[in-house]
Amino acid sequence: MKEGKGVLAVLESALYAPTSLTPPKPNRFVLRVEGSSLKVFTFAYRGFSDLVHLTNLGAGAAALYNMFYTASVFNVPSEVIFDVPEGDLKGIRDEFGYPAGIWDFTGMIEVRDIRRTDLEVPDEIRTRRTIRRYRPDPVDEDVLDGIIEKVVEISDGIGADVRTVVLKGKERERLVNYMRLLYDPVRDLAIMSKIVPSVMRDFFLNFLKEFKKTLGGAPIAIVGLSNTKDKIAWTKSWFVAELIMTEARRIGLDTGSITFQTKSIEETIKRELLNYTGPLGIAFVLNLGYRDEDLPPREIKGHDFSVFRI
Repeated sequence: MKEGKGVLAVLESALYAPTSLTPPKPNRFVLRVEGSSLKVFTFAYRGFSDLVHLTNLGAGAAALYNMFYTASVFNVPSEVIFDVPEGDLKGIRDEFGYPAGIWDFTGMIEVRDIRRTDLEVPDEIRTRRTIRRYRPDPVDEDVLDGIIEKVVEISDGIGADVRTVVLKGKERERLVNYMRLLYDPVRDLAIMSKIVPSVMRDFFLNFLKEFKKTLGGAPIAIVGLSNTKDKIAWTKSWFVAELIMTEARRIGLDTGSITFQTKSIEETIKRELLNYTGPLGIAFVLNLGYRDEDLPPREIKGHDFSVFRI
């Protein structure tokens, strides 16, 4: 671990959240100090499409989880709130120029003791990477059960209606087969053409074509179902996704998100694989297993931290 930085370690942990989309700094953090408490308000750039908007909200939710996790590791009381009334945000929006039409409020965390000096960024946050290639080694059932139990505990704590389905063995093979049959990387790239730099598109397209053959070969996939049409429900679902990724890394496993933008794939997976025809949508699909690739340390991307009413 790094040297103790006190409450600054909580803020630094937010910067290790999964990469979000355009612009270069798609999330904003506003800090408000009240006595010995620190409140961090997180905003996400809405962008030019639902894809950008939802991805940036997800990244903001992951940042909130990283801060919550870092505080909890050191037994510092904290609380995450996702539904702060818009009227309570008006002063922040006005002072820092974050209009609701451009910057969407993601959530707020209150860390209730900023006097502590022994906090550090946990290794499981610093070393977590999105893994695309896995060894076939099985994951112990007790380990998997422990991760799911943690999901239930935290979901209940934040009032998140996130249903997780674990796919392994033949069920995961069926997921791979559906992706082979239905997933069109060219169509996905067309949707993401405004996001992926032109010099990277051939590389990205070849990567998608190769990845869909096995989805990385991980022994397990975890599907998260939530009300994907509701902003707060979506945000909470990615708070839970970051929980899974962090908890997995803590016990020596790795994860990676499986992304697809085609609605027909989602509906087919829900109906044919999950036997689910209800109103919830697929909020995330995560690979879980042991990595079979070496990646360099994560480069922290810049974010804006603004101080409000100290």
